[in-house]
Amino acid sequence: MKTLNYDLERPRYSIGAASRRTGLSIHVLRAWERRYGVVRPSRTRGRQRLYTDAELERLRLLRRATEAGRTIGQVAKLSTAELQRLVGEVIMGPVSSERGGDRTAA
Repeated sequence: MKTLNYDLERPRYSIGAASRRTGLSIHVLRAWERRYGVVRPSRTRGRQRLYTDAELERLRLLRRATEAGRTIGQVAKLSTAELQRLVGEVIMGPVSSERGGDRTAA
């Protein structure tokens, strides 16, 4: 498992590649990084940003949350796990007893 985690944390994507893979513009990536600290990409010696797979996944989740109506300010500080839950609720809707979420009641 260490190899898998290492792979997800290995910086490899330029800002252009990150933009294409996340659906966010380069401008938005820079702004969210600067204003909200949503990710902290490493830098090459030439100061170019390099993003990891884990950072790209976080950016995708943030994009989906903002597309669903949240502001970046509302979701920027959420953990990746919290973002996954939030985005899952947006897609599936919250589980409640009214919607059949309580499966113990007959």
